Amino acid sequence: MNWLSVSLVAQIILGTSAVFDKLLLRRNFFDPWVYTFWTGILGLLVVFFIPFTGFHAVPLITVFTALLAGGTFTLASFFFFLALKKSDASVVLPIIGGLAPLFTFLVGLVLLKDFLTTGELIGFVLLLVGGVTLLGAEKKAPRLQIFGIALISAALFGLSNVLTKIVFNASPFMTGMIWIRLGGALLVALPLAFRALRVRVLKSTHESTGTNRTLYLTNRFYAGIGGILGVWAIALGHPALVDASAGLKYVVIFLGAWLLLRESFHGKVLFIKLTAAILIVGGLAWLGFVGYVRSTPLPPPIAVTWGVTFSELMSKRLNLDWRENYRAILDDLRPGGVRLVAYWDRVEPNRSEFDFANLDWQMDEASKSNIPVILAIGQRVPRWPECHYPEWLNQNDNELREKELLKYIGTVIERYRSHSALYLWQIENEPFLLFGECPPVNPKFLDQEIALTRTLDPQHQILLTDGGEFGNWYQASRRGDVFGATLYRKVHNRFFGYITYPLTPEFFPLKKSVVQFLTRKPDQKFVVIELGLEPWGEKQIYEMSVERQFELFNLSDFKDTIEYARQARFDTYYMWGAEWWYWLKVKHNDSRFWDEARNIFQYK
Repeated sequence: MNWLSVSLVAQIILGTSAVFDKLLLRRNFFDPWVYTFWTGILGLLVVFFIPFTGFHAVPLITVFTALLAGGTFTLASFFFFLALKKSDASVVLPIIGGLAPLFTFLVGLVLLKDFLTTGELIGFVLLLVGGVTLLGAEKKAPRLQIFGIALISAALFGLSNVLTKIVFNASPFMTGMIWIRLGGALLVALPLAFRALRVRVLKSTHESTGTNRTLYLTNRFYAGIGGILGVWAIALGHPALVDASAGLKYVVIFLGAWLLLRESFHGKVLFIKLTAAILIVGGLAWLGFVGYVRSTPLPPPIAVTWGVTFSELMSKRLNLDWRENYRAILDDLRPGGVRLVAYWDRVEPNRSEFDFANLDWQMDEASKSNIPVILAIGQRVPRWPECHYPEWLNQNDNELREKELLKYIGTVIERYRSHSALYLWQIENEPFLLFGECPPVNPKFLDQEIALTRTLDPQHQILLTDGGEFGNWYQASRRGDVFGATLYRKVHNRFFGYITYPLTPEFFPLKKSVVQFLTRKPDQKFVVIELGLEPWGEKQIYEMSVERQFELFNLSDFKDTIEYARQARFDTYYMWGAEWWYWLKVKHNDSRFWDEARNIFQYK
């Protein structure tokens, strides 16, 4: 079993048990200290599993860690019961439920150095937000005293969870469990040296009715099962995720408090709590999906096709001989494919007057080299400022712009639809991404562009692209035959400055699986159409010094990006930056990037 299925059962048990705990505390049966005492003592019942599971010797450091984990858990439970006694379950539990996973995550970063994957982090955030949202549903903020007690409980639970994981990393499950439970029992046994505490235990036992004792013991046994399952889940998975999945427990408690304890929820409070429940259930469902994807065996290493994008515009901006640049790419690098760009302002410099000389040459040279071409057409195509309008066009007249654009696209398609080098049409570039100096996409007009292309050339498929990290992929994927994502590691953002995306390689195949499921196109081909292998700064490359370029992107970054791409498991990548590599080679006598790219193209 995986950690999630075990944890879900545990949280349902613990949630219903907590509702009964509140019922018993309302009856004044056992005060928080006494309740903690019997919780710790009854934890020793795990010793009865020894004949079935055995008990193994473990290092002293593991024993000490287990005792500390058990003692910390028991102390956390005391503050939990104390807070529960002093306030409503619906007030206390969301505080602990929202903050304990955060403490577990932070302590885990320090002690475990075990980082969550991108998919897990998304689920964790959903669960965490759901838990915090439950807290925000309260009509009034909890008293400072209650919040402080609950905060201490959450911090101690977080520490205990991480220590528990450390124990199970070093010992068999039941052996570690017994030492942990012994630590909890020792902690509650020590205060018995004080007569007042002994008296409280005995007094509560004598004063309680047989029915209350039976309810208590039954609920402790029931909660014990949930506790063992919860600990087992920690042994199987990341403690922060297991603790975050406790949000389900608080959903159960919310329903129990509403239906059984008759705590009043209506209007805004009810809406917020239901929203929190949806977030929590959604987070659990997402983690289930992530687990399913991860459990699905990866395909064997696949042969990768490495292509490249060439931009005549970019080559000229770098003051290169663009024809020489292009021939070097085809002859020296020998890519498996090339993406070329039909720039509207260059192909139609004057209205209804077309100049295909340069693009014809590029297509013909690719054909001679037997290299397939993806031809990008539209108003929005690769390289800044993304939209390349001819000077004669009134860009503000949408009706005119769209009419002229369709005429232009039709002319380009009719010219190249029978060209031997043509492999795919790319219609627009990342049309749904808000980037560049372009108007927002009109989906209906985009559909017209696609329909026109299909009508004029039913033989070639259509590629639509979207931003790899922030694009939703769905809109482009469902419209196109082939989908292309970008993949950049180091970028510049006007709000956050220079950042490296904190995404693991599995993010991309995971996102691909989700989109293929939603579009019901499981066999659709996905490619990385732009693998960022040049500096991305606050200025364009040709506006930066070489020193600044290398500060932003060096050869190690190049190699790391290639390795990251291999781990993302796509079978086709179009590299982005060939003009820059060639510029470094011929203008600055630095062929490192060019040579590295050549090795990749030639040796795959």
